Amino acid sequence: MNEPHVRVRQDSFDFAHPCEKQVQVFARVPGLEPVSYLLPTGMWERVCTAEWGDALDVAHEYHAANVWGDTAREAKDALRTWLASAENRLLLTDAWTADLIKRDPAVRSVVTRLTDKQDELCRTVEYFYTQSRRRREERDRARRWAVGLEQENAELTRRLAEARAEALRVATAINGIDFHPRAVVRSLEAAAGLARRLRRLAAPADVEPCDDCPGRPDCRCADGHTDPTTCTCGTPGGDS
Repeated sequence: MNEPHVRVRQDSFDFAHPCEKQVQVFARVPGLEPVSYLLPTGMWERVCTAEWGDALDVAHEYHAANVWGDTAREAKDALRTWLASAENRLLLTDAWTADLIKRDPAVRSVVTRLTDKQDELCRTVEYFYTQSRRRREERDRARRWAVGLEQENAELTRRLAEARAEALRVATAINGIDFHPRAVVRSLEAAAGLARRLRRLAAPADVEPCDDCPGRPDCRCADGHTDPTTCTCGTPGGDS
């Protein structure tokens, strides 16, 4: 036996007076000698349903005050010392609880129902814990998405501001342009005049520039004419 055990019973233990009943509290603790206490039958109610540690306390106090010349005094003192330890006392309580559940059908039924309720409660707690953890993960994921969307929105806002600034610059430049037909003609004429001046500057000094020549490659004038018969501007060739 690895666990302490206490047995409380009422019977005739005095062979000289077999009609007289007594209460026996018998304790067996691993590592200690078995101890037996005999109490008056009137103490039955105090110890029959008491926790084993309390029953041993009652029995020991009775023997210490009323029994003289007890040959098992030393073993009982050793048990008393063992009971003084809180750890041993709790161990004895656990053994008493297990024995009570095993012997009493009503208690066993109650314990079974409580155990089932406890199991159900544990499952419920585990379910809500799982749901809470899942929701926490979803909340964290949504928070990360929100941060990403905020960053993306900030980037889009920056790009939109740049696009608006560019559109404003282009619109300002366009507003400065005069699109009236006369203004367009004047601009084209100015561009043509600039082209003629550039050709004059690029022509040789002894060649008179030709403003109306289409620039044939066989022309030796300022625009490159070489054949007077094919020169559409009417300018003689380079020998004229």
